[in-house]
Amino acid sequence: LETVLITVLAYAVNYLINLLLTPFITNTMGADAYGFITLANNIVSFATIGMLSINSFAARFIAVCYHRGEFVKAKGYYSTVFVVDAVIGILLLIIGIIFSLNIESFFNVPVQYKGDINMLFVLTFLNFFILAIQTAPGSAPYVVNKLTLAQSIKGISYIAEGILLLALYLVLPSHLFYVGIGLVVSSLIIALGNVSIAKRYMPEVQVDPQKAKWVYCRDLLGNGVWSTINSLGNQLNSGLDLMVCNLMLGALPMGQLAIVKTVISIINGIMQMVSQAFQPKLLKVYSKHDIDCLIRYLRNAMVISGWITNLAVAGVMGLGYVYFELWVPGQDALLIYRLAVISSISLVFEGSVYPLYYIYTLTTKNRFPCMLTVFGGFLNVICEVLLIAFANLGVYSISLMTAIVMTAICLISNPIYSAFCLQRHWSTFYSTIALNVFSCLIQVFVFHMLVGAMSPSSWGSFLLCAVFCCVLGTFIHGSIAALVSGFMHFIKGRN
Repeated sequence: LETVLITVLAYAVNYLINLLLTPFITNTMGADAYGFITLANNIVSFATIGMLSINSFAARFIAVCYHRGEFVKAKGYYSTVFVVDAVIGILLLIIGIIFSLNIESFFNVPVQYKGDINMLFVLTFLNFFILAIQTAPGSAPYVVNKLTLAQSIKGISYIAEGILLLALYLVLPSHLFYVGIGLVVSSLIIALGNVSIAKRYMPEVQVDPQKAKWVYCRDLLGNGVWSTINSLGNQLNSGLDLMVCNLMLGALPMGQLAIVKTVISIINGIMQMVSQAFQPKLLKVYSKHDIDCLIRYLRNAMVISGWITNLAVAGVMGLGYVYFELWVPGQDALLIYRLAVISSISLVFEGSVYPLYYIYTLTTKNRFPCMLTVFGGFLNVICEVLLIAFANLGVYSISLMTAIVMTAICLISNPIYSAFCLQRHWSTFYSTIALNVFSCLIQVFVFHMLVGAMSPSSWGSFLLCAVFCCVLGTFIHGSIAALVSGFMHFIKGRN
């Protein structure tokens, strides 16, 4: 729980940066310029895919060897990951810089911001390189269960990023590439923090280039290639949205969609970070082959992940219109709100099942979900293009198709296949999903009623309303979870 709270606080700081930065940029430089910040991150995420084959199972292999006392093998995996990341990272960085300096050849770029956007993309690729080469030391917090410390360092990095951006935008003329400078500084702090954790708490396992061997690389690639395929599918489901929007609808709709994706990405980040807090314990339990205990921990993780996600999703649906009016004045708040509501629908289900994704890493059974995600991604992109071309839905086409595809994947395939991987009944996790979905529906209704009663119209009244919503939402979720848990214990007792 401590790790979860620190994680939420760290992400709250990150959210505050976006809260202050987004309206400033949209007001001074326009929504069309702001869209390139999110577009840059999305494009760089495709470069990240090239690293996943080696990185996605790094923590798992290092941790298993470390906990078994096989320090030589752990050091071999650790060193191999670092060396391979450094080599591939430099190559992708060079390609990324060349691409960044010619960005106008690929997208509709406002002429007045060309230099800004070029520099923004260069810095974003540099940020990618820093994060890539710190993957090996970044596994240390998982191995030695120091995620609370790692999240605290991440919180410090966000604070430093926020102070730097505030100083740059207040003192100097406004430029988009300041965001890239902030990202680089934040990533450097995270990287140095992870290196420090690795040296202090895992001294037996440090980088030694001579220990890097093909046999370790082969183990990582054999399992990680499917994570690469899965990530490609995820990018097709959401990472291409802004590209399709820019090329088919223009820079302004892309900017409006980017505002929504800023909020959605924060919620996705929270889900990821909350789920990560449980992974060291799940890894340890699975190493002991205690599947029943593992399922109990997974259900607890699903309830907590659902609690945090439901608060965010119900908040978007209940308070979203007022929020966007206050956050990005001068923009089409109703359009942005509708896009946010549509985009949030799939998060109701994804927040529940997100902890289950780690099962594929634990059991190394990730081929089916990867192929399904890729199929869904291709289907999503094709349908987006067709809807834009023939249905006259405009930018709604993109949010709508992504919501449909991701809901189907999260609600149908992932719970069933997760149970299959653990050799349990297909319905094992659906009761917990139903609990979370029901809780979210109640919260959306209550939040709408509360907003109608309080009618917030300023940041002060909005924050007061949001606090009430968080308290009521937590009470609702906790009460439903307690009632369901008590009922299940009663049924077991009767049997």
